Amino acid sequence: MKTIDAQPAPRTVTVKEDLVHIFGRAERVNEGSTTYGIFHKYKGTFEAVNLKTGEVYRSSSLLLPEIADGILLPEMLARGATLGKEKTAKTPEVSGQPVSADAQPVDFALAIGVVPQESKDESGRGYQYSVRPLMEATTADPLASLRAVSQDAQKLALPAPESAPAPQAEKPSEPAKPHGGKKK
Repeated sequence: MKTIDAQPAPRTVTVKEDLVHIFGRAERVNEGSTTYGIFHKYKGTFEAVNLKTGEVYRSSSLLLPEIADGILLPEMLARGATLGKEKTAKTPEVSGQPVSADAQPVDFALAIGVVPQESKDESGRGYQYSVRPLMEATTADPLASLRAVSQDAQKLALPAPESAPAPQAEKPSEPAKPHGGKKK
C-alpha cells in the first residue's frame, strides 16, 4: 500500500473508505518472512488504481495486506499452486515455484480500504485494512481472449464458394481433312 501511495498516516483515518482497487492474474506465489511475520508475494500481471489520486500502477509482483492475502492465497492453493520461497535478508534466493502442471492461474479484483480503530489498537496505526472482492476469483484462461478473436473471425468470414461442377473442356474441332491433292 505504501508503494502505491495509498497507506494512510497513523491515526488519520476517521471514516471507513476504499483506498485502492487491485486486480490481476496471479500465476504463482512465494512465501517469505520478516521481523513483521510471514508474507506472500504473488507473481503474475497486476494493476492497482489509487482511488484518491487516480494514479495507476502496474507490476509483475504483488504484496497484499494480510486480510486480502486471506482471500487470494486459498484460491491459488485450491487450484494447485505450491508455495515457493521468497528471498529475504536471512534466506538465500530460491526462484519462485512455477505453478505445478495441473495448477491454474487466478484472475481476481479486490477493493482494499481502511476502517478506523480505537486509539489503543494493537498495531498503533488507528485503522485496520478492509477488503471487498469486486468479482469472484476465477481460473484464468490465458488464451480465452485470443480464442474469442479467432471465433469472431470465423463468424465474420465469408462462406466458402459453392462448388460448381467443373467446366467441361470444349471438344477440340476436328482436324482439317487433307485435300485430295492435284486434280488430274
